[in-house]
Amino acid sequence: MAIKPLNSIVGYSVGGNTVSNIILANGDITTNNITATGITNLGNVGNVVITGGSANYILKTDGTGNLSWTAPASTLTVYESNANAGNISNTTANVSGLLFDKDSGFSVSNVGSGNVLISLGSTFKTWVVTGQPNLVAQAEDTVQFIAGNNLVITTSNTPNPPSQLYKYIRFDADVQYVSNGNSNIAIPSANGNVNISAVGNANVLVVTGTGVNVAGTANISGNANVGNIGATNGIFTTVAGTLTTASQPNITSVGTLSSLSVSGNTTSGNFIGTFANGNSNIAIPSANGNINFSAAGNANVLVISGTGINVNGDSLITGNLTVDGNITYLNIDTLAVEDPIIQLQTGANGAAPTSNSGKDVGTGLNYYDTQARIAFMGWDVSNAEFGMASQASISSEIVTFSTYGNLRLGNLIGAVANGNSNFNIPAANGNINLSVAGNSNVLVVTGTGINVSGTLNATGNANVGNIGVQLVTANSLISNRSNVSVTTNTLLDEFPPSTYRTAKYTISASSDNGYQSVETLLVHDGTNSYITVYGSICSNVSSDILDISSNINGTSGNVTLYATSVSANTLVKVITMYLKT
Repeated sequence: MAIKPLNSIVGYSVGGNTVSNIILANGDITTNNITATGITNLGNVGNVVITGGSANYILKTDGTGNLSWTAPASTLTVYESNANAGNISNTTANVSGLLFDKDSGFSVSNVGSGNVLISLGSTFKTWVVTGQPNLVAQAEDTVQFIAGNNLVITTSNTPNPPSQLYKYIRFDADVQYVSNGNSNIAIPSANGNVNISAVGNANVLVVTGTGVNVAGTANISGNANVGNIGATNGIFTTVAGTLTTASQPNITSVGTLSSLSVSGNTTSGNFIGTFANGNSNIAIPSANGNINFSAAGNANVLVISGTGINVNGDSLITGNLTVDGNITYLNIDTLAVEDPIIQLQTGANGAAPTSNSGKDVGTGLNYYDTQARIAFMGWDVSNAEFGMASQASISSEIVTFSTYGNLRLGNLIGAVANGNSNFNIPAANGNINLSVAGNSNVLVVTGTGINVSGTLNATGNANVGNIGVQLVTANSLISNRSNVSVTTNTLLDEFPPSTYRTAKYTISASSDNGYQSVETLLVHDGTNSYITVYGSICSNVSSDILDISSNINGTSGNVTLYATSVSANTLVKVITMYLKT
């Protein structure tokens, strides 16, 4: 320490804190010792210079007031220990830093105020399971244990036994019952039988304390070294010794079997070669190849391949034939079906439809004129009607009618309709009824004529016999009757008195003496008829050509109209209008 006073002072002591005892110096004071028992204020640390020591050394006291320079000593010692701070081992002193292994799950966080937080994210890094992907922990990871078939996993937060310091996970296999679907292995009772069931068949194999019981067939592909075999039926590939049964003590001996005569059933494994009786045989010429059936000397009548069955002759199926494919081709010239009714668009195995498929149902008829065409006859589902097309196209069972076809037939029985307009023949040999726009029987054609319930409009000529109407509107009425040659009391017309009461006649006559036109009214009372001529014009001014008369004929009972003419070559034409009684 260098203090620069005005003069050098040796052994200057400051015992009190009064002003008179405080050394104030504005310059350097050089001395050997300064002893201060009170507070010494040297000001800023930069004002104090102490020589000696090395970089980063610190001042050290010996406890009596003597200072010296020394290297800083480490104050951290690291130990390995358990949770109870016992079993201290592996001590490391003079530790200047702690390193935490990140790969082991440690993390270090600065929480401020000179503190850090050490966190342990996981207690393992990698779990390796043979045949499975490795499990690698990421920070605070979670491991989930999932119980598989017939495996029970038990966990507990309470140590068991209580003397242990850890919780546990326990795996128990349920060995009483192991299953997959309806196949299983069961041990119903402790120290009991082992029962094996397969494909829903219970206890196919039962292992007891004395042996093995097989409920079905035991197929052994390898060797079976056994003592005695007791079985109802047995199938053996190789017998090292003699095979005997109760009824046949010596079936065959060791060696090659040249022939085998079996009167009952024969069951074997693979049969290599040809199985024949005379010139009928079954052959599998190559391994994994076709199965060929030949009969009565005809080779390969039936060939079963990996893709189907080929029949080279006729095939007779006495049972039902069910085809589950989408397309069936019949490459034949003639098809005969005994069934009188062929049903289309049923469900599987002939079941009735349960919903509208939206598809047309019928028969597509392929033909060729200038090109390949398809005709169609069937049910048009979109219009809910039968349709017949001479040219159509079919896509996804939907028919597009391009051209409707002509229909040639004998009798059409029933109604032909479009909307509420139709013509109908209700009964055999009956009337033909025409209904239009919802109006029934507007026109009825009977065996005797035509009945019109409305108005009959004829823009052309109408050539008819008798007309019975309420109102006739016409430009002209022209008689279609044939000319009647008149002499004496020639019959011109007659009608039943019960049908009509009055008749009006327009009569035209021609003869060698000229021409005459007559209008006559007639009425009757059922006994007598009365007539009057109320209009007559004749080209012969000297005399009439016709003389008109009437009566009720005593033979026919009809009302009659007669004409008499004295002129030669008299011809008469009549138009008649009747009025009903």
